[in-house]
Amino acid sequence: MATAMEPPRLLVVDDNPHFSQLVGSVFEGKAEVLLAPDGEVGMRLALDKAPRVILLDLRLPKVSGLEVLRGLQSEPRTRAIPVVLMTGNPLDPAARERLEREPNVRALLQKPISPQDLLREVTKAMETGEKRV
Repeated sequence: MATAMEPPRLLVVDDNPHFSQLVGSVFEGKAEVLLAPDGEVGMRLALDKAPRVILLDLRLPKVSGLEVLRGLQSEPRTRAIPVVLMTGNPLDPAARERLEREPNVRALLQKPISPQDLLREVTKAMETGEKRV
């Protein structure tokens, strides 16, 4: 957990290096940004680094974002970490509602995501850690 002196950790699990670079620039000076190019690395970093928030793409190589989410929920060390989900695929309203009801999901963002929306939703999850209503 971050102290007053060190910034909170944000784990970005996304296979798009351009998006990861954007996140790094948006959170420069605000968070320590850890990058995982796939779900397998994302799970390992979540367990090893205890991030404050996880920004998780649903479509990933090796292990899908949904599998990562389930893995986080089943592990006592990671089940309470707030997750902001992202997808570039259209979701029907029922699928969106199911994902938003997951216990550790704080937001579901549709790509492309503006830097302002990204900053707002991740910062909200970092500050409150609470499930939005």
